[in-house]
Amino acid sequence: MIKKDGRTRANATAFRQWRSWLRGVDSVANPHSNQNVQWWGNIAQVLASSLVTSAKASLEEGDVPLFVQYFGQPASQDRLQKVEGNYEKVGAYLTRTITYHALGSNVCGESAKLGIFSIPNNIWLGGCFFAAPLMGIDSKAGIVLHEASHLAAGTKDYSDKNEADAESLANTDPKKAIKNANNYEYFAERSGFVQTVPSAIP
Repeated sequence: MIKKDGRTRANATAFRQWRSWLRGVDSVANPHSNQNVQWWGNIAQVLASSLVTSAKASLEEGDVPLFVQYFGQPASQDRLQKVEGNYEKVGAYLTRTITYHALGSNVCGESAKLGIFSIPNNIWLGGCFFAAPLMGIDSKAGIVLHEASHLAAGTKDYSDKNEADAESLANTDPKKAIKNANNYEYFAERSGFVQTVPSAIP
């Protein structure tokens, strides 16, 4: 993996490609409608898979500062392998056909559950998902990764407010941070831009 300074330069061309592609995606009318929820979910799923790839690359190259920022100390081999194993599970899960459901634009939260029950290969998306950018921090891709981590790796919502809250959890309770869905989302989102533009919108 290219480290942070070099990564910014290396991704300049990729970012310009993404910006052009996203303009086309964002032109779709009324993303809040039920008929579009599967379409948006499919796109976010493709991007979430790419985030997983970036996260795994960061771990394999030993990006210790980023690991400590979101998963806390120590950055030991067994903890690195635990996190990488969870990303492996999430990446495999994101190759499945997932059905996306709309909770409604007035409901902010997303869920991998219907009530108290998890239903494999189903994710519910609310207004915050539709309002989020496709990529970046608190993105559509990150939201899908977050929910998939519940289903694939059994992550919890010990801290589900925002990025600062996830970082605080890593600092104060690393054992919970390594099991917290938001920490997996933010680590992946901070690992770098997606390198390859999909050849077709799903």
